[in-house]
Amino acid sequence: KLGSTYRECQDYRSELSAAIEDMQIDSGDIVISVILPGGLLYYTQKKLRLMALESDMDSIDKVLVDLETDVARLSDGRQLARME
Repeated sequence: KLGSTYRECQDYRSELSAAIEDMQIDSGDIVISVILPGGLLYYTQKKLRLMALESDMDSIDKVLVDLETDVARLSDGRQLARME
């Protein structure tokens, strides 16, 4: 179960990474924000969505580190039990 949870987290991280890449603010976004009415609102909303995705990425990275630590501890524990 722990292994499947880890894989699901890795998959989610990959999805987040792709979404962050797609959400990056580029020169087109800057042009839109300057030229179009409501462009600044568009830019602000896009920036907020990007920040939320980056926050989710930080969270999933922490979860993955915790899972890796747990898997390592469980593996060590099983090896010790086999030796006894």
